[in-house]
Amino acid sequence: MDLNELVEKIEGQKVLVLGDVIFDKRIVGRVTRISPEAPVPMVEVESESYFLGGAANVINNLRALGAGVAIATVIGDDPEGSYLTKEIEKVGVDALGVFRDGGRITTMVSRILTPDGHQLLRLDRAENKEIGHEVAMKMASYVKGTINSFDVLLITDYGRGAVTQELVGSVVKIAKEHGKKVVVNPKKENFSYYEGVDVIRANRREASYATGVSAINETSIRIMGQKILTSLRCGAVLITWIEEGFHLFERDGKVTFIPPLVRRPVDVTGVGDTITCALALGLAAGATLEDSARLANYAGAIVADKMGLATATREELKETLSKGIS
Repeated sequence: MDLNELVEKIEGQKVLVLGDVIFDKRIVGRVTRISPEAPVPMVEVESESYFLGGAANVINNLRALGAGVAIATVIGDDPEGSYLTKEIEKVGVDALGVFRDGGRITTMVSRILTPDGHQLLRLDRAENKEIGHEVAMKMASYVKGTINSFDVLLITDYGRGAVTQELVGSVVKIAKEHGKKVVVNPKKENFSYYEGVDVIRANRREASYATGVSAINETSIRIMGQKILTSLRCGAVLITWIEEGFHLFERDGKVTFIPPLVRRPVDVTGVGDTITCALALGLAAGATLEDSARLANYAGAIVADKMGLATATREELKETLSKGIS
């Protein structure tokens, strides 16, 4: 399928997202001197901004690409959870699948950066404990009740506890029973959860951790892809590295290398989310794995040229494709 045609076809495709949402905070300031209290830099704060992180960033990306979206997730009973719920609704996604758990705190990531984007410090606030059986079954029930309205189930696992092996087993079975594709961006420690899914998208670092193979050359990357395909018996594996290209491994033995469009990314924060979203939407629109991966490469390149958690729009994709970049 021509990619310009595919960009038109992804509009209106429907994706059900399951995963961990994150409250993402960016603090920008200048280092003025060393603190008199300890040998650490003092930062004069110039601005603070808040973003949808984790699976919430995924739905933001999907909406920017014109998709219809729903989300199944869990938040804590705290102000950060309330903020995320309101922001999810603001991007046009209802919060019926956002479950509040009074025994949890909402994951928050705070980044302290200089005005030119150099990261000075990152603070993570999270329990990372798995959700209990009751909450997992509520999320699975929500997926079961809504799956027929969607084309693809997209699981985005950030290892923050919302995606458990029990829950994955339930929702993958539900998706398969209803003839829906399952696309996964797995946490590196949780690859074993995803046996039999349609597509796994992982970067080289994650794939290396999961397989025990170092990504030192073309041969080692091919070994990684084949090991994941064989061990998980999945339909396909897409191993990505935005500045060095993608490797797509399909069940029939076909391996496709997709050259990079960006050599020096401005910021890779959230690029993997964008790639996964475009990949899922391409498949939802009926494109081949290869064409979907090529579309994802363009979407990822657009976001890699922006600072912070950003999105790629269909208009940006059209403009980039019209320039004939290859």
